[in-house]
Amino acid sequence: MARAFRLFAATIALCALVLQFWLMTKYPSSQSIAVTAVRFLSFFTIQTNILILVCMLAPALTPGSRVSELLSRPTLRTAVLSYSAVVAIIYFALLRDIGHDQGLERLADQVLHYVTPAMFFVDWLVWVPKGRTRWSAIGCYLIYPALYGAWTFLYGAISGWYPYPFVHARRLNYAHIAENLAGIACLIIAIPLLLLLLDRALAALRGKR
Repeated sequence: MARAFRLFAATIALCALVLQFWLMTKYPSSQSIAVTAVRFLSFFTIQTNILILVCMLAPALTPGSRVSELLSRPTLRTAVLSYSAVVAIIYFALLRDIGHDQGLERLADQVLHYVTPAMFFVDWLVWVPKGRTRWSAIGCYLIYPALYGAWTFLYGAISGWYPYPFVHARRLNYAHIAENLAGIACLIIAIPLLLLLLDRALAALRGKR
């Protein structure tokens, strides 16, 4: 059951990623394929969905490999789940009403921001062992978002392009950006805390059973 679900989820994620990249190559403002690829990979949403794809696909195809064992660890899967929750919440709160996406663009948005995070949550809920992730792991979870933020502002300073309007340094003043980043940081910290609370509650419940 877990293998079939993960193969299905990986297929959904892969199709959505391919669709989104293809759509980006068709934008009126699109650059060369190389620039489009860099911008595509500069979205936190895209990076997180690639993580979801790999975490679903590898254990389903090669369950006994070292890579699959690494990707099946509760600590790592909880980290990816926390990032996918950030993707869904920020999109719902800040981005869903920006623009007028229709048709395939709307489909890609909905799948990458809602469907794949929801499927990964189901996988974590049902098949990931509970009670094995340490509270200290939360500190490690912050490294990837911090590196992503550094890349975003570095690439933005060089190219003038930013993936999200709430971090656009050429349109917003520093105070506004700092306020946005503080709110996002609180969210990035709060989500894994809540997930680990749920993790402990589920572990206790299963222990009683």
